[in-house]
Amino acid sequence: MSVSSSSSCGVVLVKLPINANYVLPTLENPYEVYMTQYADGTHRMRYIGLFENNKSMLAITLNRDGNIFWNTIYIKQKQMNKSRVGWLLYAK
Repeated sequence: MSVSSSSSCGVVLVKLPINANYVLPTLENPYEVYMTQYADGTHRMRYIGLFENNKSMLAITLNRDGNIFWNTIYIKQKQMNKSRVGWLLYAK
């Protein structure tokens, strides 16, 4: 996956890691969605996606400023449960 941006100054091409290919499918069709409270008192949405025969998990946090943070984990059930934090809003 690549992201490009063109301007009058030229073109910028950024190569994203392979797990970035899982971000959009996780946001469009999540396995679970949680509303999670953080230490600063804010709440953020956390989307969970499962891939590769449920052997890898992608956790995406949508920040209030519009930034997206994601982390890919090769999982066992215990590890997945650690990411299940907050109020469950959606589950398959």
